Amino acid sequence: EWLEEDFEASLPRFRALWQQVSERFAHKNETLLFEVYNEPHAQSFTTDDLNAMNAAILPIIRKNNPTRIVVFGGLKWMNPSWIVANPNKLEFPKNDTQLMLEIHNYDPWNYAGYPTTITKRSWGSDSDIAALNQWMDDIANWSTAKNIPIYYGEFGCTTSQTESTGRYTWYAAHRAAVEARGFSAAVWDDDGYYRVYDRNANTWDAKLLEALGKS
Repeated sequence: EWLEEDFEASLPRFRALWQQVSERFAHKNETLLFEVYNEPHAQSFTTDDLNAMNAAILPIIRKNNPTRIVVFGGLKWMNPSWIVANPNKLEFPKNDTQLMLEIHNYDPWNYAGYPTTITKRSWGSDSDIAALNQWMDDIANWSTAKNIPIYYGEFGCTTSQTESTGRYTWYAAHRAAVEARGFSAAVWDDDGYYRVYDRNANTWDAKLLEALGKS
């Protein structure tokens, strides 16, 4: 968070980091994407700071990576609700067609979040599905209006939820919603609360893979 907490003073250091990264990985193929900054969220980090950061870093990247996909993200941990509430605040240069918006969401947080935040013990009702489709439609409409593709770069449901409380239903519904709207997506796996693959046992969560269509 050092960049966010003292943005103007820290930006030269951040530019220098990106100079090194952009040169080091310039010869990697196009399956490597660059995310400018992950989950900005500090109270002191403003929309103006966010746009200034992207405007400073993108030209550095483009010098050695002219066609590589670069990913921007909004405030509030990249939650799509920030973009929907502030549809015109995140600036994208109009002459660059290799940009995407990355979103992260663990919705609803009182169901899918950390164990200490859980107050909801079931998921999969008609109203749950409707709420999921509503925010997905909202961000899809933004994407269409702005002509910026969506990368759903983190989604997951805590292992504190189980099959009986709807965990695999949650994953299956999110997969279906992503596929229906043509988003790219990556499930979050931290080998902890959001485990997909158990590193110690060398095993996958087979039911979760099935929910994701990967069995």
